[in-house]
Amino acid sequence: MKVTAVTVAALLAAAQSFAQGADTTQTAKSTGIHFGVDFGADYSTLHTANTDQQTIKDVKNTKQAGFSMGLVAEYAFSKQLSVILNPELSYDNTSLSVLHTDNSHYTYQTLVTAGAAALVKYRIVKCPVNPYLVLGAQYELPIVTAAMNGADQMVRPNVSLDLGIGMKRAFPNFVFAPEIRYAYGLSNIGAVPGIQETRRQTVSVILSFGG
Repeated sequence: MKVTAVTVAALLAAAQSFAQGADTTQTAKSTGIHFGVDFGADYSTLHTANTDQQTIKDVKNTKQAGFSMGLVAEYAFSKQLSVILNPELSYDNTSLSVLHTDNSHYTYQTLVTAGAAALVKYRIVKCPVNPYLVLGAQYELPIVTAAMNGADQMVRPNVSLDLGIGMKRAFPNFVFAPEIRYAYGLSNIGAVPGIQETRRQTVSVILSFGG
């Protein structure tokens, strides 16, 4: 996938920049609570299953890039293990276009969602770029949606399983942590007649800044 290749290349470039340009004498506080903000670039897709072939002729998923921003509250139990609460606002602009056998056409779209992720972070190894893994769950609630041609709102609240890998670097006045995160939707977010399941999957590149 082109998106994955681009994001991996971006992280590798960031890692090289950290190793060359950061002040290695500065280190972040290893335990206790930390606060920060994050900004993300998101790529979402909708996946449908169990479509009624007698009433639906075609389903098209519009893949869209979006962005997100949020707050980060991290409590470090040790130098290796911490927990994170990450509330954020996302603009993903994903849509589903449905053509029925009677030639009626409906488009369902999600514009803005508010969510919160609860994550466990584990530092893999101690080194200049401090690579880490995150694993947890996220709850998302649609707050701005659109439904064309008089169709019903498509989106319901979503619960996803989140898995990510990133790196963390302490600079003199802040900590910078780029991350790739994958969210696999566990909930059926659709309310589309003739489609029993609609789930969202998202790949994000997240840049976090903290103290």
